[in-house]
Formats: sequence, structure tokens, C-alpha cells
Amino acid sequence: MSEFDILQANLLELHKTKTLREIAEEVYEGKVNHGTIQRCLAGHEPQDNEIRKALGLPIAEIQYRDPITGRYVGKPK
Repeated sequence: MSEFDILQANLLELHKTKTLREIAEEVYEGKVNHGTIQRCLAGHEPQDNEIRKALGLPIAEIQYRDPITGRYVGKPK
């Protein structure tokens, strides 16, 4: 079970007693909006690292293609 699956399950449990706006304001202190929570519930994993951080998801590492070797690396040199 991935971290996003766990987040979805937690959001579904919270949504039984609170609205999406209440979850955004109370649980995430306004760092994400209700639309982001709705998209997460629909299965769309956020790509923005600030939103991922606010939701407790791991930061997505950007992959760059090395122009010489053609391999994907973490950061360009």
C-alpha cells in the first residue's frame, strides 16, 4: 500500500464527518484547498512538491536526461 493510498483512506475516513473545506482548513491549516483534496479522493496524485509536502507525501524527485550519456540523473551537472 503506497503513501498516496494511505492518504486517500485517511481522507475518506475524515470525509465521513467533515466537509472537504473543513478538512482543508482544520486538518491541513489551509495549506491545501478543498479542490486538491477532492482530486486526491478521485485518485489524482498531486505533482507539486509544496502540496505533496503539506499532505505528508514524499517529495517527487525531478529526473533530468544527461545530454551526453542519455541516462536520467537526479540533477544536471
